[in-house]
Amino acid sequence: MLYGSVLKQFRTYLKSQVGHGWSVEGRKSKGRLLTRVSFRYLTGERSVVLLEIDFDADNQDDIVRTVKKLSDLMRERNIELSQAKELLCGGKIERTKIVEKVGRPYFKYWK
Repeated sequence: MLYGSVLKQFRTYLKSQVGHGWSVEGRKSKGRLLTRVSFRYLTGERSVVLLEIDFDADNQDDIVRTVKKLSDLMRERNIELSQAKELLCGGKIERTKIVEKVGRPYFKYWK
């Protein structure tokens, strides 16, 4: 778990890599301490997502890389944080369609 001076240094490093407006913290979910990422827009609104990365000192590089990818997706595609997470992590299936093939239906997924 990240805490104390290690957490303070990590947050400073994160801001140097992705800029201001980003913050991270640990959140318990299903018996694990996962990484909660939040982004504050210039309007003051905040968007939050939960990553499937343990909030641990060993995962600092993974957390920074993931937040950097989220930031890049948001900027390049002009999308919100939750949409960037869906693109990056697979997320929800937006549409499904039943297709008849060889006498039995199967589901085809696409984004």
